[in-house]
Amino acid sequence: MNRRSIEMWKALAGHTQSTDGWALTELVLRLAMEVEALRSALTDPRVPAEVRIAYREAYASTALLSHDATGPTGGSEKVLRKYFPHEPQDGTEREDIAGELAMLARLGADEVARSAHAAMAEEAEQYT
Repeated sequence: MNRRSIEMWKALAGHTQSTDGWALTELVLRLAMEVEALRSALTDPRVPAEVRIAYREAYASTALLSHDATGPTGGSEKVLRKYFPHEPQDGTEREDIAGELAMLARLGADEVARSAHAAMAEEAEQYT
């Protein structure tokens, strides 16, 4: 598989020809732009060294996870699991927001804050 940027771009562009492919392509390109902006910001020498070190360590850890072939799935699925957990963490969380709640936990939100988020999400879904 050729992974040069031009080949990736051509493959993505090919998806724009399908009925719904343009939406996925647009989403992927916008996410790539956002990730590159974050990377540029986090590698800027004006950013405190501790932040750059934390990002470098998190990047290395995630990169290694992407190569982890142990178990029934490959590394790519393990990375995707960060966004889309296999199942709710404690068995009581709503599956549709399990990823949000897991990220809030990673960011240091306690159980009260995560419960409040779940309640606000449920309320927001009732808006018409």
